[in-house]
Amino acid sequence: MFTQDAQTWRCRTWEAMAPLRGSLFGASVLICFDIVLCGCYGFSLFACPVWFVVSLVRALVQRPSPRVGAARVLVPLVTLLLVLANYSIQKSIATANAAYIIQACESYREANGSYPARLDRLIPRYLRSIPRAKYCFWFGEFQYFPEVHLLCWFDIPPCGRRVYSLERRTWRYLD
Repeated sequence: MFTQDAQTWRCRTWEAMAPLRGSLFGASVLICFDIVLCGCYGFSLFACPVWFVVSLVRALVQRPSPRVGAARVLVPLVTLLLVLANYSIQKSIATANAAYIIQACESYREANGSYPARLDRLIPRYLRSIPRAKYCFWFGEFQYFPEVHLLCWFDIPPCGRRVYSLERRTWRYLD
């Protein structure tokens, strides 16, 4: 299936990655948790600086090759930068999608005299579909509270709900 050269290259690459497997596994776990599941930076903000210091101390004490030492120190930094970049993109998407929902709610109010009882009442006349706040597994949907006319989404779960008051037309953080 593979030629001898390809198999040799794969074996050498796997052996060369051995000193970094733990760091790459840690990066994968953080990226999965913060990007895929939560869509924020909560866990990485605490884990990456500690991880960076531990990696720096290990590199100074164990004195691996310069490439391995540099890679061990850079993996937590790159992981944190990826998570922060994802958060920034997710927040921009949520803010833009919230603006569409707010505009649709205002149009609904102008046409019907009150805000909708549920967001799905905006479909299909005002919105094609209700957009997600963030593209992650948990905390990705908008929440709408018709009794008090609030639209909210989790900016930084589990707290940090960003709330828009349709009556006051203002944003604030709930918790």
